[in-house]
Amino acid sequence: MLPLTVSELAAGHRVQAATLFEFQFASGTQRFWDGHGYLAAGGHEWQGFGEMGSVSGLEQSRGLGAPQTTFKLSGVDSNLLSIAVNSAAEVTGRPCAVHLQFLSSAYTALDTPIAIWAGTMDTLSFVAGVKDQSITLSAETLFVDRVRAPWGLYTDTDQRARWPGDRGFEFMASLLYKTVNWLRG
Repeated sequence: MLPLTVSELAAGHRVQAATLFEFQFASGTQRFWDGHGYLAAGGHEWQGFGEMGSVSGLEQSRGLGAPQTTFKLSGVDSNLLSIAVNSAAEVTGRPCAVHLQFLSSAYTALDTPIAIWAGTMDTLSFVAGVKDQSITLSAETLFVDRVRAPWGLYTDTDQRARWPGDRGFEFMASLLYKTVNWLRG
């Protein structure tokens, strides 16, 4: 399953784990890791945020709950601030993921990243002061929609919400169990 990681451990070498964060914004995908500098892993380059980032609520859902996860990054650049300003178009409903990456003692990636969490971005807030520039992104797990009715698209209320003035499903409820006699010519 992880041949390079296992061979490193079998040879007595030190293996480390890094956490990778992937955010698929509308303007482009941003990738970060919890170390310093840049890391090449999984065919991508990940930018390190070191101690300037934090994550809370990254847990497995229990029962019917879908916990909210919060990502916070301090000392952000102008590119991330422009994403934050246009957050409704850039963030809402877009995918994000967290991966686990094993590294050799020389900080080179071993094997491919392992996805440990996936969700959709919800809201993004930011502080852009002289001394402090930070963004806070909330995300929800993929299980947040599991209580939605699977056939919700086929109701009059959903149809009107998507296309105001459309009356295509208005009489659907009255057509259930109705016998229609067609004219015979």
